[in-house]
Amino acid sequence: MPGPLGQRYGVQLGDRRPRTGEQVVVTLDPDGWVDPRLGPPPGPPDTTARTVAPAAVATGALGLGTHLTGLLEALLARRRRPPEDAVPA
Repeated sequence: MPGPLGQRYGVQLGDRRPRTGEQVVVTLDPDGWVDPRLGPPPGPPDTTARTVAPAAVATGALGLGTHLTGLLEALLARRRRPPEDAVPA
């Protein structure tokens, strides 16, 4: 079977022969030899991170917004003092 860059790989199937049209997944380990395994392809990745990440970002944004609102309110609530060199009224 041709591989990337024109390389060819041999697949050892043992006693099992795939039927015509049956999907065969071949894994190539660049660090060494991995025995091929016939079987169904792996399933889709877990969607937990994709589900939890937007909720974590929204919670962080809400917390940051609340914190900054508190700082702004405290800053605006302070009474402004007149400059020290101002003439008393």
